[in-house]
Amino acid sequence: MVIFAAIALGAFIVVAGAFLFGHDHDLGGDFDHDFSHDAGPDVHGIVGIFSTKVIFTFIMGFGAAGAIANHYGCDYPIASLVGIVAGIVLATLMYGIILLFTEQQSNSVIGVDSLLGCAGTVTVPIDKDAVGEIGVSIGGEYRTYAARLQGSSALPKGHAVRIVDVAGPVLTVDEDKGSK
Repeated sequence: MVIFAAIALGAFIVVAGAFLFGHDHDLGGDFDHDFSHDAGPDVHGIVGIFSTKVIFTFIMGFGAAGAIANHYGCDYPIASLVGIVAGIVLATLMYGIILLFTEQQSNSVIGVDSLLGCAGTVTVPIDKDAVGEIGVSIGGEYRTYAARLQGSSALPKGHAVRIVDVAGPVLTVDEDKGSK
């Protein structure tokens, strides 16, 4: 029984520490590049069944249920089976809780692919063969992006444009003829 209780206590310390000092999830999701990587379901974080919290919740459930079963007279193989079942149940519950918390988080990421066809306003003049800047309101947020012209004439500040291509960090825009 002492072995099971020690396993449960050690795992509890790790799980408590992960909640107190950890972050939203255990797998890193930092990307620093200039193209979109929006693919797959709209999940705001990386939640895995092999997360530290899920694994140590399984271990904690295994240890606690094994200790209880051993205390009530079960031998070690039966207590271990009881612990495995309880660990799976608790780990599944923990995974569901983490997934619920993660899905409730706000996400301010705007995929650059969603900018295609959007209207914007020149904030820094765009000269022929030069890069300027445009401002775009999308998803209730105002963002600025580097932009270059598709046409041949320069566009002054305040001019309406339409995004015609998204390739890398610089958007390609053309004069928005529908705004005149």
